[in-house]
Amino acid sequence: MTVEEAIYSVKNMSARGIPSVSDSLRPREVFSSINRALSYIIKEELRSKMYIPSDWMYYPLNCIELIDAPITECECVNTKCTVKRSKYKLPTPLILFGNIFIKNVTNIEGNLSIDIVNISSVKYRDSNQFLVDKPFVYLNNNYIYIGNYNFELITAQIIPSNLTEVIEFNSFCNKNKRNSSSSGCGDIFTQSIKYDETYMHQAIEIASSQLISRHSRQEQDRVPNQSNII
Repeated sequence: MTVEEAIYSVKNMSARGIPSVSDSLRPREVFSSINRALSYIIKEELRSKMYIPSDWMYYPLNCIELIDAPITECECVNTKCTVKRSKYKLPTPLILFGNIFIKNVTNIEGNLSIDIVNISSVKYRDSNQFLVDKPFVYLNNNYIYIGNYNFELITAQIIPSNLTEVIEFNSFCNKNKRNSSSSGCGDIFTQSIKYDETYMHQAIEIASSQLISRHSRQEQDRVPNQSNII
């Protein structure tokens, strides 16, 4: 299912409830409602399962491009030391009770698993003979950094806090769009949504119901209070 198809489904379902709703809805407004509905579904299932995530919640980032970046983001420090870092900020992963929901970081071929560590533990790896040569990644300011390996591309899976961000990020992998667009985002409406359609249909129903309810309230607010008309 593409973003455009999901938006059409919500507008079509909303029109059955109140025909005038569909014409008044803007595409980004509709997709924002779908985004919120998916986030609600994910968080509710996490709560019901003691915050143990299901595989379906994770969204693939199939093309994380890495570049040589300064080892520190502090602009007042002049250093030639560099580290491999993602070219773009990653979509913001869902964070609950200190848990960052990211997993399955691998090389682009998928045959080498890369450890995910906390930034505070990086300095201790050199003193551990079992970890010193193993590749690892850590997140800092939504960039992903990699140590001990000189990869050009890696992959990962995250539970996104914002579906729009993750779809836009995946469109960066289209080099034509990346080179021709100043924003690098391309047209998100033509992008595929990688979630199972069972959960997408749930989100579409919730989003439609919320939009109908909001539209009804707006219509009621426009109707003058008859008791004040004398």
